[in-house]
Amino acid sequence: MVGSKWLCLTAGLLLAPPSSAGAQEATAWLAQPAFQSVRVLGLGGAYAGLADDSSSVVLNPAGLTTLPRSLEALGALGVDYDSSVGLGGASGAFRPERRLGVGFQYSYVDGQEMQSTRATSGLPSAGLQDVALGAAVTITGPGEFSAGATLRLTRLSAVHLTEEPWSRSFTAGVLFRPLNPWSPRIGLSYRHRLEWEAAGANDPDPHLIVSPSVLSAGVSWYYEPEQRARLLFTLQPDYVRYSDLTRGAPMSAQARNEIDLRAGVELTRPFGCWTGCGSMFQIRGAIVNSAPAPFVVRATSVGEGVGQGPERRWTWAGGVAMGLDAGYGRFKVEASWDQRSETIAFGVGWRFPQSFRAGIVDDTRRRGQEP
Repeated sequence: MVGSKWLCLTAGLLLAPPSSAGAQEATAWLAQPAFQSVRVLGLGGAYAGLADDSSSVVLNPAGLTTLPRSLEALGALGVDYDSSVGLGGASGAFRPERRLGVGFQYSYVDGQEMQSTRATSGLPSAGLQDVALGAAVTITGPGEFSAGATLRLTRLSAVHLTEEPWSRSFTAGVLFRPLNPWSPRIGLSYRHRLEWEAAGANDPDPHLIVSPSVLSAGVSWYYEPEQRARLLFTLQPDYVRYSDLTRGAPMSAQARNEIDLRAGVELTRPFGCWTGCGSMFQIRGAIVNSAPAPFVVRATSVGEGVGQGPERRWTWAGGVAMGLDAGYGRFKVEASWDQRSETIAFGVGWRFPQSFRAGIVDDTRRRGQEP
């Protein structure tokens, strides 16, 4: 369950927008403290149109009603190997009623140094804790239409905050699943911005620390190249509101909003009956095309301004997983790596009493039965 430095929990970008009359001097840190599952990390974050495990509580809460009527628990630990920043979290979800799903999620990231472009000695290292509670409902018609919302509380620690360390935010999403499981499923989610106000070590002026809003639209579909083997494809554009980082600045100094593109593929193959028929192996990969983030331009003749580079960046991610049928449910272990965030993550999961929907083809839904 890594919002996006799993993509990577924290991407420490600092931005100092220019001052304007009546506007607050601000240093904005681009923080993405969202815990995705290890699987989502391996799929490059392309999840809004898939949303089929408990990490959907933050990424697209409408997916909470797509789980089987059972209890699911996921956990993961990871490390940013470039800076040795530790991160991890856990999530869970269950469906008490056929049309209702609920879920929770907790994640954290160890402190990392935040270098400010305005404060002479920078801001101190910061840690993040994220708590989320969500619910979703389903309406059945020619397909299944789900809508969900999540309340998020995110705490920024080890920083000289001038206000409350907890920032409140929300995520809302919708998901459409056709009755034919081989038809594309479509999802839309919106994650509202997070922000805190902090003071620098040698700068009494307050700094605004911001995680921008993100609007995601996704589609996923399955293809069966041979019996009991399955390919998953998922695509997702993200509309990132970088203008949240420069609110209050003149229009000429506003950061422009950008679109990131994500595409993932996953192959699922069954194997043997070591612990009971139904065990499976997965391999997945993804490519991401991301826009350049804002930065500060300093020039003595024209003063300070905000700039964004023209070059977009291609990165990739990948992972493997193994699911074992333990008789009373499905146990899953997995590992993923993301180039953009330089993160390696390992996770475990348990779904009781039915197998992972990410595993063998769901024959019960294919026949139109309730899982």
